[in-house]
Amino acid sequence: MYGKIDMWSFADFYHRFSMVGLTIDEIFENWEKYRKDRRDINDTVRVPEKLKKELRRVKPPALQLMSVRKKAALLRGVSVKDVNSKARDRPFVEVRQWVAFVGIEMGFEPPDFETILGWERSGIYHKRKKADELSLTNKEYREKMNQLLKMFGLDVIIA
Repeated sequence: MYGKIDMWSFADFYHRFSMVGLTIDEIFENWEKYRKDRRDINDTVRVPEKLKKELRRVKPPALQLMSVRKKAALLRGVSVKDVNSKARDRPFVEVRQWVAFVGIEMGFEPPDFETILGWERSGIYHKRKKADELSLTNKEYREKMNQLLKMFGLDVIIA
């Protein structure tokens, strides 16, 4: 009926949509549509209207991301203007990394950073990854970032 490649594709498809509230019948129905026409999954898959409303509602307010930037700058002792500059000085880069880490933990996406803070979205995941790496190896960095995480009610990083 299905080859190995098809089964792996289905496993990936199922993994993507099993956690969004679709029933198994809806997942199989959408899978059949996707197999016939492999356009973008978001165009192919029918998600119930109630679920679409829930997914749209999850975005945190923009002021929260601006607040993260402001508190991170205060914590590091730099100005918000300097954080938004193109300067690559260590304090400014650290603040950008903290903001990217905390912002993504709160539920913001890279396009949100671009529209709210004016940052290029291409480097957001890199900043977050770098913050994660440095927080595991640098105790002082981790302590400052944990302070910021606590300010916004997020789980702290334990090394």
